[in-house]
Amino acid sequence: MRATTHRRLLAATASLAVLVATGTAAPATAADATDGPGVDVLTLDDLGDPTDSALDAASLQHGGTPRDHTLDGTITSVQVVETEGEEVLVTLASDLLFAIDSADLGEAARQRVSELAASVPQGATLAVDGHTDSVASDEHNQGLSERRAQAVAAVVATARPDLVLDVRGHGESALKVPETGDGAADARAQNRRVELRYRAPGAVATDTETARPTAEPAPYVPGELRAEVLDPDAVVAEHEVVVPSGEGEGARVRVGVEEVVVRGSVARVRFQLTPLDEFDADGWHSVYALTGEGELYARVIDPANLTTYRPANYVFLEWETDTVRVQTRVDEPVRFETYVARPLADVDTVDVSLVPQWPVFTGVPVVRGE
Repeated sequence: MRATTHRRLLAATASLAVLVATGTAAPATAADATDGPGVDVLTLDDLGDPTDSALDAASLQHGGTPRDHTLDGTITSVQVVETEGEEVLVTLASDLLFAIDSADLGEAARQRVSELAASVPQGATLAVDGHTDSVASDEHNQGLSERRAQAVAAVVATARPDLVLDVRGHGESALKVPETGDGAADARAQNRRVELRYRAPGAVATDTETARPTAEPAPYVPGELRAEVLDPDAVVAEHEVVVPSGEGEGARVRVGVEEVVVRGSVARVRFQLTPLDEFDADGWHSVYALTGEGELYARVIDPANLTTYRPANYVFLEWETDTVRVQTRVDEPVRFETYVARPLADVDTVDVSLVPQWPVFTGVPVVRGE
């Protein structure tokens, strides 16, 4: 069907709906639905051609260019390697190395750091620099960055005792990207990092970053209809947290996570949010407000393979919940849903995060199809 025809039908239907809704006559019976004395049945022909304004009002606009989702750039490995001349920079994502506010390295992280250290030339000087985002105080961030840099350096020293280590923490003094606007949460994640820098004579300069995993295409497996009743029993783990910022800062929220469902090249991620304290004057609380007005940063983390999956790019409501329009009242749960690239490894569980300031859900089951 051509777009113009579709829009005309929408406008005509909308016009009929208005006429019916504003009428005051008693409901018609089957016998009334004929022409007769004093009866004039309304048809589509009576409506005439709809105006441009009516067409626009009855049509769903997406900036003039329909777009599908893309998974490009949504998968991040723990390390990104860049070379410029003979200098090599390895950036390690702190979110994959450490838990929130922690400087303890897990076994998978230790193994990966040891592997990276093996590439450093014999006897070279290796700079290990820790960085944080701008959340929390300068003093807190400085100490955390130092402890994280020292934790990485300790693993390197064990694996490569021949290297000369220069270990420093910079706190929030050397942000990689500004933490402003709608992308602040993603920017903070980029700023939380540990950098390894060394010189490698003969290194080949690259203009692009390496170690960027690529999403795997696969046939889509249809699931249930989009309209469905929210099921509290679908929650596999939950935490009681507080709104990190905005109008509702400090208000309590119960957040739960459902199983991660893989369908073709994507994986569905669902959270249930229940406000426990009133903070909006009209009694309605949006997902946007409950998550701190811009702090929502959904991620799926594969801790065994040190890989992060972020939501698909260029999406509309079919692929992610509208955080502003979807609202709920105190003690009534509401669902936030998004999609990420399917895990590259055949894992049974993953870790899931919704807001960086909230505890991470660990060991969330992964199921394939439904």
